[in-house]
Amino acid sequence: MFLELPISFKGQTITIVGGGVSLKGFDFSRVKPPVMAVNDSVFYVDAKYLVAIDASWHKKHGEFLDNYDGYLITYIKTERKDAFMIKLDIRNSWHDYTLKSASLSGFTALAVAFHMGAEKVILLGYDGGFEVGQSSNFYPNRCANIATKTYERKNMHYEYFSRYPIINVGMDSKIPWFRKVPLDCDFYNVKL
Repeated sequence: MFLELPISFKGQTITIVGGGVSLKGFDFSRVKPPVMAVNDSVFYVDAKYLVAIDASWHKKHGEFLDNYDGYLITYIKTERKDAFMIKLDIRNSWHDYTLKSASLSGFTALAVAFHMGAEKVILLGYDGGFEVGQSSNFYPNRCANIATKTYERKNMHYEYFSRYPIINVGMDSKIPWFRKVPLDCDFYNVKL
């Protein structure tokens, strides 16, 4: 992965906010910077960094992106100021191939955090599961059209990061590779 950013997370704990339904009713004032938002979570948490790799998301939220006062990190070609393009070399890099094949903004955010030197990552809303007929995220009136098997297949990509210092906040997360802690705990002070 090649990504030039004018900032670094070296020695810092970064919080990545995904969209899992576990965050329904969550008090986002508990979140400490630096914060990286994934797609729609940027509307709920004050995040200076936004990872969005879906072309349809860019199209739907173009006006928001034009006014977003932070860093947009994406694969999507854009002329937007403060947008940073991730360049992948999937022919020569297993890491880049995994990023591409996962096709998840949340997975990409995790890769970017460690690429930028994060010491530890706190994951919020990384539920990694879906039940037919139930909401898959905490955003109102949204239900993903993605199958349970697809979630299981995508979750296996996270194993790559199992060697990194990651706290996954939410005991019901279907992503098995990271230490899980309850949503109501002081997750910033959990020891790995």
